[in-house]
Amino acid sequence: MTIDNTVTERSHGYWSGRAPEYSELHEREMNSMRGDSFIKWVASLPQTGAGVQALDLGCGSGFVSICLASAGCTVTSVDFSAEMLEQARSNLEARGLNGVTFKQMDVHNLEFAENTFDLVMTRNVTWILKDLEQVYAEVLRVLKPGGTLINLDGDFGRSTVKRVQAGIEPTHPTHNPHPSVLCKHCEPVDPYVT
Repeated sequence: MTIDNTVTERSHGYWSGRAPEYSELHEREMNSMRGDSFIKWVASLPQTGAGVQALDLGCGSGFVSICLASAGCTVTSVDFSAEMLEQARSNLEARGLNGVTFKQMDVHNLEFAENTFDLVMTRNVTWILKDLEQVYAEVLRVLKPGGTLINLDGDFGRSTVKRVQAGIEPTHPTHNPHPSVLCKHCEPVDPYVT
């Protein structure tokens, strides 16, 4: 299926406009047992800790950035929305987590040299991307040899794929159906189980 730039434009407008609301939603989650469990889970990963160069891909309001910085990683957070980056910056500063680098960019064309990061983590992002195969190629390019990609995403696209197959416009303005073949190597993870 060919997806044109209208998905990206729709997505940018939608998420930029929702930045304060989305940030508030994540703050409630971060300040709950679920957020605490998530921070502990990220800190327990062997791929995190001091000296680890970590990229939060599509950082939104900074949920994953907070977890990575709390685990001692050196964090670079990227998002296509300046409004989301401002929310992320504010949320990390409110927790005293300084030293995170924020960059506005398109995750389809990462502006980093090859072999830059030990870890790339993303949460609830891939379902809105225009060309997931391009993003994965970019992630592999910027990961150091032996580096790790952790992609935490839901099955948000299932209803979209069904609607597109039926010739119906997706209900969510940023849904982008992806071939299921891209997920054949995925491993389900439940970070909230302690």
